[in-house]
Amino acid sequence: GHNIILERSPFTYWPRKPPVVASVQNNIIPEDEELETASNFNEQFYYEEVLKYYTPKDCILIANSYCKLGCQYFEKEEYHKAKEFHLKALKVREELYRGKKHPHIAISLNNLGQSCFMLGEIDEAFTYHTKALKIRESVFGQEHFATADSLNNLGMIYLKWFDYSQANSKVSQALDIRQRKYPYNHEKNAIYNNNLAIIYSAWGS
Repeated sequence: GHNIILERSPFTYWPRKPPVVASVQNNIIPEDEELETASNFNEQFYYEEVLKYYTPKDCILIANSYCKLGCQYFEKEEYHKAKEFHLKALKVREELYRGKKHPHIAISLNNLGQSCFMLGEIDEAFTYHTKALKIRESVFGQEHFATADSLNNLGMIYLKWFDYSQANSKVSQALDIRQRKYPYNHEKNAIYNNNLAIIYSAWGS
């Protein structure tokens, strides 16, 4: 199948040391500096637990934890749960930034678009990805890799709609942006090239 781009928020830390280090079935929550390398680290459990220690003033961290959980469920192909947590993240971020065009809002919109896409809710996915693209073009400009990711994801929606011309246009734009910044064999470039191959194959069939 085609490749769509999911995005994670910046890493989330404890707002303070919890009174007891939580564990379930030996899935210990490590110290902050050990999180990325701990072999027994259960990421989903960590973010479920860390939410218990946040207060309303920790809204940035709460949103990041929701986003991380959404990504975890997405990777497990539990797309309804993924959408649920990305919606929670979006709500917190929209309240936090009060109408501002912020990159973290674009991340939530992107991930909601991907969850809807996998659920077959294509019209809703298009709405989220279009909003994400507008924010990214406003914040980062038209030549940024995040803008390229949104263009790629919109291209995959046009492919679902059998609009091969628009699909080709969006993914080609995305690839052009990436190739100006990264070598031809970069992972994301390979994803975009693969998507173009899928589009060309469908277009010619």
